Amino acid sequence: MLENLFSGRTRRGANADQRRLARKRRSNGGGRTLRLESLENRSLLSASAGLVPLLGAGPAAPALLGPATPGWPSNVSAATQLSLHVSPGVAVNTPVTVTVDALAASGRLAGGYTGTLTVASTLAATYPANNGSIAFTNGVATFQVTFTATGETLLSVNAAATTNSPALSASKDTDVADPAVVTQFDLHLPGKVALNTPVTVTVVAENGLDQPVAGYVGPVTITSNDPGINGSTITPSWKNGKGTFQVTFTVANTSATLMVADNSGLTPPVSQTATINVVDPTVATQFDVQSPRKVATGTSFNVMVTALNGLGGRVKTYSGPVTVSINGSLYSTIPSSSFANGQALIPVTLSTPSTRANPTTLTVADDSATPNASLTKTVDIVAIDPTVVTGFTVSLSPFVQINKATTVYVTPVNGLGAPVTDYPGPITASSSSDTGATISTPTLLANGTFSFSVTFDKAGFQSLTVSDTNVPPILTQKVWTDVISPRSKG
Repeated sequence: MLENLFSGRTRRGANADQRRLARKRRSNGGGRTLRLESLENRSLLSASAGLVPLLGAGPAAPALLGPATPGWPSNVSAATQLSLHVSPGVAVNTPVTVTVDALAASGRLAGGYTGTLTVASTLAATYPANNGSIAFTNGVATFQVTFTATGETLLSVNAAATTNSPALSASKDTDVADPAVVTQFDLHLPGKVALNTPVTVTVVAENGLDQPVAGYVGPVTITSNDPGINGSTITPSWKNGKGTFQVTFTVANTSATLMVADNSGLTPPVSQTATINVVDPTVATQFDVQSPRKVATGTSFNVMVTALNGLGGRVKTYSGPVTVSINGSLYSTIPSSSFANGQALIPVTLSTPSTRANPTTLTVADDSATPNASLTKTVDIVAIDPTVVTGFTVSLSPFVQINKATTVYVTPVNGLGAPVTDYPGPITASSSSDTGATISTPTLLANGTFSFSVTFDKAGFQSLTVSDTNVPPILTQKVWTDVISPRSKG
């Protein structure tokens, strides 16, 4: 009955969220797409002409062959755009690999593109020694850049016009961060906590790359809208940029706040706020109602009612009284004396069978002097008339011998799967797959079961259908068996 109390990582501060969202948007499409011609198969391009006689020519020839295939309409030497790939967040003073794809108008790699690149950035950076003449290989150029300043930068590449392609350019934003500098906090604590009970909080000091900063040790200041948490400065227990401490909330509140702020003088200031549901474990806020899914009309069954708090724990002090209603009509009132440790076992007997048009519902509601509207729980129950036959069970072996009589037993059952011993029948038996089968007339036995014999004269999977078509609804049960021939001797 206990629900999961932990909500996982809390929401970050607005600035951190905005940076993450911006980086995510910038990175859309940033991952390289694996194409057949972009892997080791690019080396096949140079040999593609020799494959033409084997693979055939014309528009249906594989795209891998490019312009070397007669009749293929595209020119893989011509590029109409550049696609630049760089991580949305990188470390300062650390070489970063950048990849640029030359793409044809179709969006495919222009494997024969011969342009060269010039790289530039809005932040200070160290570029490759061959900047201005970075070459493409099979439509792809790869190089490294080292950013020497932190912040957001626009990295751009430009390629001069070639014989087959116009001048091309591309750009992408990325954040350059110092891995040793704390720029945000991440808080971990349960989404729901018990009133007046210590709860452990974990604060992670992170850099602009969302990585813990191992050297950070606080201290931090905690504040809350709970007056029991007085905004004191504490020094959590730190390890590898993660600090833990405990707080105790003193007021039940579905929107209690806890803010953790740096108190070591970080510039700009760093803080993070989480919202917590503080639950009074002595207050019942919901019912758990356990009952059978299907029951027989006219037979008593038990319903267990348990009072739970907002954490899913039992409230042992709750004692009702409660009301029980069936399909919206009052069935009974359960007094406080029926409750023990927050639970009550309620006997119920249903007299009316459920139907698709009129399902059966059972509702338990608080009936104290000042009823708590949240203490209401409704469950669905299927009430079944045990005297009504809804089907048959047929005891036909999965394997029978051809041209040998087999005894079959048929038991009428109700919606609960229980036998109906006073069912009069009659029933019929037939085989639609073996019309030559010999089937005796079913005989009603003393215990309400029918029996008959069947002899199949056709091998293979054969059907046997048992029916009662005398009164609606028509009852039919079809089973299958594998009719086998006896093994020959010798």
